[in-house]
This record gives sequence, structure tokens and C-alpha cells, in this order.
Amino acid sequence: MKSRFAGSIIVLFALILFADTNVHSAPFPLNFNLDSLRKAEKSPELFVERTIAFKGHITVAKQLPDGKPYIFVKFPAPNPNNEGIWVAGFSNAKPSDLPVGHDIAVLGYFELVDPENKFIGSIHKKPYQVTSFCVANATSQTGIYAKEGTSQCMQWQNGTIPTLAVDSTRIKMIKPTLKKP
Repeated sequence: MKSRFAGSIIVLFALILFADTNVHSAPFPLNFNLDSLRKAEKSPELFVERTIAFKGHITVAKQLPDGKPYIFVKFPAPNPNNEGIWVAGFSNAKPSDLPVGHDIAVLGYFELVDPENKFIGSIHKKPYQVTSFCVANATSQTGIYAKEGTSQCMQWQNGTIPTLAVDSTRIKMIKPTLKKP
């Protein structure tokens, strides 16, 4: 009798763990990874204005002159070269919301960096970055959503990557062009 009870408890515990895994597997789907980043490195114009979602670890946090956070998100292992991408925050995100050491998932759009932007140029030389409109912070268990992108963020939270980005004219300050070598 005791072994049947113990077995039932183990099965119940396994079902709870399995159910918990299923509940948390749907939100915040991803469509951009280290392989995608390497393709973007070779041909960034192929990714411009695309809505992308990825996860990573914040290794550098800066603040843009307009007060928005600017973070470097390193892609998860295996990542022997510690590759990642710079992510610009949005109007209602504070640098303290995205500290170094936190694991996050980002939904945003891939954009080219204005080559005339001296501030960004002093941080990195990549011709691209991501402007985020949703961040799911796994470390602090919080979500930070741009006011302009609430609908898209809710879609992402519910398991769908939106096909249309938020109105980029309300978030982006410029629309730079990629210079041909």
C-alpha cells in the first residue's frame, strides 16, 4: 500500500513538472539565433525592418543620450566567440530595468545604424542593431513593453511573433542607409 502511494506521488509530481513545462514553453517564441546573426553580419540588408525575437545574456549596459538603455546581448552557449548584438531600448524602458548579468528575451526590429551617429560609433562598429519593443527579463521575472508596441508584445507573450512591426516612425529617430563599399 505504501509503495502504491509513493508511486502515485512520484507520478503526480512528474505530471506537475510536465504540465509546468508545457505552460511556459509557448510564450516568447524565438526566430533569431547565432546562425541568423552570422548571416546578418555578412548581409545585414537582408534583415532590415524584420521583426526578430531572440534570447541572450546582458553583458554590457550603456545609456543613450536620450536616456534610453543600450545593451549588448550575448547569445547563449555554445557561443565560443561571445557573439551578440546591440539592442536599443524604447521610451519607457530605463537602464536600471536591464542590468548586466540578466538573461532576457527580446522582440524588436533589425535596423541599420546611422553611420553619422558618433555616440553609437564610439560603442561599436557594427552597421546594425536591434530596436526592441518588448523585453522578457527571465532573471527578474518581468516584462517591459513599449507603449507603442503593446499589441505586438501581447501577441509575442501569447506565443506568436508578430508579422508586422510597430509603427517604426514613432520609435526610430532616423532611417539610415547601408553604405556600399
